[in-house]
Amino acid sequence: MVYNGITDWIYEEEIFNSNVGLWWSKSGRYLAFIKIDDRRVPLIQYPLFGQQQYPAMNKIPYPKTGVKHLPEITINIWDKESKISRKMDIVLGRKSKIKNDSLKLDNEIVFSLTTYLFSVSWISLYNEDLLIAVFANRYQNVISITICTFDSGICVLNFNQYYTIAGHKLWAEPENFRIRHFSNDSYFITLPGHTASGEIFTQVARVSVPRSYTNGRVTFLTWSDYDVTSIIGYNQKTKLVYFMAASPLPSQRHMYTASYHDQEDQECVSLLLQQFQTKKNNPAKCVTCGVAPDCTFQDVILSSNLDKYILSCRGPGTPRAYLSSISSNNSLGEELTEWKNLEQKYNEKALATTRYENITLRNGYGKCYIHSFLNHSISPQMIGPESSLLYNVKAISKHCQFNRTSNMDTTIAIVKMLLPPGFDQAAIDIKYPVIVSVYTGPGSQKVTEEITPNTLDMFLASSAKYIVIYIDGRGSGMRGWKYKEPVYGHLGTVEIDDQIEAVKILASKHRFIDSMHIAIWGWSYGGFVSAHVVERDASHLFKCAVSIAPVTDFKLYEVSEVADATYTERYMGNASELAYEQANLIRNVSMFKEVQFLLVHGMSDGKKFWEDHFRILCLFVTFFLTHSQIRLKLS
Repeated sequence: MVYNGITDWIYEEEIFNSNVGLWWSKSGRYLAFIKIDDRRVPLIQYPLFGQQQYPAMNKIPYPKTGVKHLPEITINIWDKESKISRKMDIVLGRKSKIKNDSLKLDNEIVFSLTTYLFSVSWISLYNEDLLIAVFANRYQNVISITICTFDSGICVLNFNQYYTIAGHKLWAEPENFRIRHFSNDSYFITLPGHTASGEIFTQVARVSVPRSYTNGRVTFLTWSDYDVTSIIGYNQKTKLVYFMAASPLPSQRHMYTASYHDQEDQECVSLLLQQFQTKKNNPAKCVTCGVAPDCTFQDVILSSNLDKYILSCRGPGTPRAYLSSISSNNSLGEELTEWKNLEQKYNEKALATTRYENITLRNGYGKCYIHSFLNHSISPQMIGPESSLLYNVKAISKHCQFNRTSNMDTTIAIVKMLLPPGFDQAAIDIKYPVIVSVYTGPGSQKVTEEITPNTLDMFLASSAKYIVIYIDGRGSGMRGWKYKEPVYGHLGTVEIDDQIEAVKILASKHRFIDSMHIAIWGWSYGGFVSAHVVERDASHLFKCAVSIAPVTDFKLYEVSEVADATYTERYMGNASELAYEQANLIRNVSMFKEVQFLLVHGMSDGKKFWEDHFRILCLFVTFFLTHSQIRLKLS
């Protein structure tokens, strides 16, 4: 199959999150479009049951983990004036081979820095339409940002980003490289960068574009201990970049600004920024912090002239929206929703209330920055002079004592509880059953201050009188590399352990939790986690589990593998066979005899195919047939 101007399954599902594969330039003269060739990609097929006498077979090009052939993609630009279309040649200016980026397949080592196309976008620099094409290697830990022109027919390398920094390893996410904002000679992007605490967070960066388009240099505009989630605007006049960040707490979202001035002095801090350029800038300023009550989880849409913005409050209070002005000094503008009526309706309903807490897990590693990140007791200004970044890092390192054997060798799990209406913590004789709702995919986040009234979890807490618990431990997002990195190459390990240990601590800490009635449920990766929790729960803490559409086996080279290569190799990298075996859900099903377990899978699930379901079901049948005292119910 060959696709022109639209995406195939992999690109729509795992990379672009869209089926659109064509883009007009700012001037409207050029049209860029992609061509995806899936003719060598193996097909997966599954039956679709309908009214017909025989089921139809749906076929999808679906590269599984470790297969040799992935979608082959090319970029083309069509000129509206000349009616000519040109295929772009990708010139990275180096041999496209990296020793640490090998994937052995059929005794052949495949190297490519352009395995995936992460994003395509047009910018206008030097009064010219330029196309930015962002490529990734197969493991998605080396990013190549190229700039393409129609006249040259070439995409030249502007900037490389490696996801190995100071011995730490992680993966790149496609959404971080959708470049939309630019100045006269640069573009703005989110990149991993060291902060004053020594941690690595996603920061706002500017990448220069010289006249040659090559050798772009990066300048970080922020180095704060929080993750930037997106860049939403750049004001050419004020030199202000607007962005959303998970701050002041990782469960929140606010709009911030950071300034950039072309002629500002810069200093090279090679120890911290891997030979990158960073500048002496003022701290980023929060624009929307405290502007509205009970509005700490926000969406912001800026007007085209960057003077006004729509502020959408998504929690923890009643959802509402305002039209405000940047120059209004944090005062609210016109209300766009009749939220008072909505709030009254909410108040008339017996909805669950929300409780947050942090718990210290014995598993894990030291988290020194947690003091400044959550308790605000340490800041660069308190440690040393603002002008000395190196001094700050040394001082904080000395204060925190980065030592894995110290009493700070802990993981901080962030917990959110949905408590039933009428909940009374002081009541001695009332205990509530618990449902742990999980996803826990790499870099995901369950604990936010967003209000979600129309969910199954809210129904279970509000109407069925359960306590619903969300837990963000290792592997979760919005707390820097330190929390995401432990799952890289080790899916199905530490994120499982943290869920189990956190629930144990909560059950022993709170007398209102009925420790004899604890269940867990999840969908997709969450289904994988809920089943893994049962497998690893030696204390039999969980009495019931629901697993919907789980991946059973990420293992490399398995002919019957059911996880797509793009997703799995992004988070597993060049992992060993042992690492894949540890993630294997179907190594041992003996623990499932201790719980009530519900396995659910859609027959036409187009992402995790139902062969997953039958693989684990076959093991259940085999195991339970040899243990006659165990009853297996099939429905």
